[in-house]
Amino acid sequence: MAGDTWRYSRGLSLFLRGLREDFHNTMSWKNPKHSKMGTVSANAGETNRAKTAAPSSDEAIVPVPAAEESTLETHGPSTPVGAAPSVPPDSLERFKQLEEENAQLVDQLLRKQAEFENFRKRMEREKSEFLRFANLEIVRELLPVLDGFERALKVETAGEMESFRKGMELVYKQLMDGLQRTGLSPIDSVGRPFDPNFHQAVVHEERDDVFENLVIEEYQRGYLFQGRLLRPAMVKVASGKKHTSDRVEKENESTIH
Repeated sequence: MAGDTWRYSRGLSLFLRGLREDFHNTMSWKNPKHSKMGTVSANAGETNRAKTAAPSSDEAIVPVPAAEESTLETHGPSTPVGAAPSVPPDSLERFKQLEEENAQLVDQLLRKQAEFENFRKRMEREKSEFLRFANLEIVRELLPVLDGFERALKVETAGEMESFRKGMELVYKQLMDGLQRTGLSPIDSVGRPFDPNFHQAVVHEERDDVFENLVIEEYQRGYLFQGRLLRPAMVKVASGKKHTSDRVEKENESTIH
């Protein structure tokens, strides 16, 4: 029993010893090999760099001509450092031409703007004029109605017709007030000098008691609409011996005295 144990222990120790020797042999073999391979790789890299840097025997070296070297060294750059570059004459002429064209375009633009502004103001004025006189034709069509009322009111009435006449006066006044609010205004003619711009002379009558060219009677009333003549007044004008100048002289004499 004791002998078997000793033989087992002896065999185990020998086996472990063999494993240690194999491990040391293996490590001693691997390290020298790797170091040798690293040295070979480094030498190869240096050799390649040397070959790349050094010119090959097949490549030719082109020398720089001495004239070019002297030119580069002597003259240097054409434009001094810090100096403004020279401008060709063609560029200056082109620049002046562009300036003139720009000035012409600006002038044309200003003219077009002024024309458009005048056009806009004219259109606004025409629009306001149109709106101002939009009812002119309607009012013109109502003038015969006013004439009919005025002729009817001139007729003398009595009794029961008097109340009817007052009713017509009220209707006439309402119609006249409404038309006046739209811009209608009657022309005062009787007792005023004849004005061909507002009066139409239908009859001339010789009168010694009134001044010449004085309106003494109105046959049909004239009207203005928004300050514009809508219809002239049909009147009778005196053509006596007296003149308007005599009337002015008498007024001056009365003023002096």
